[in-house]
Amino acid sequence: MLSDDGRDAAVDGLAAAAGYMSLHADDPGIAGDNELTGGAPPYQRQQVVRSPSGPGTRDLSDPATFNIPAGAIVAWFGYWTALSGGKFIGADELVDDLGNPIVETFSGQGTYTVTTAPLTVDAG
Repeated sequence: MLSDDGRDAAVDGLAAAAGYMSLHADDPGIAGDNELTGGAPPYQRQQVVRSPSGPGTRDLSDPATFNIPAGAIVAWFGYWTALSGGKFIGADELVDDLGNPIVETFSGQGTYTVTTAPLTVDAG
């Protein structure tokens, strides 16, 4: 079992590695598949900074806003070690405040803003 200090140390290491956020049309699996591409202005991963939001938890310090190409579906977010290439760290479905999955289809070029995406290390 981890203490709160142990959880904080673990999540700080994870947050340092997962410095870039991506958006995906479908489950990215363990390789980061289904990441969006294209658009004008073009889609690209966004660098994210996190702040403590509870023991073992770090959430976005500022919202991450992405350019979304026309015809894209946004349903998942992921974390990477780099703006381009890099190592895929993991992903989760986009959900509303009640935990219901969010799937948004863009008929034209647009933007999508992620305001919360906590990283949590459990004590257990």
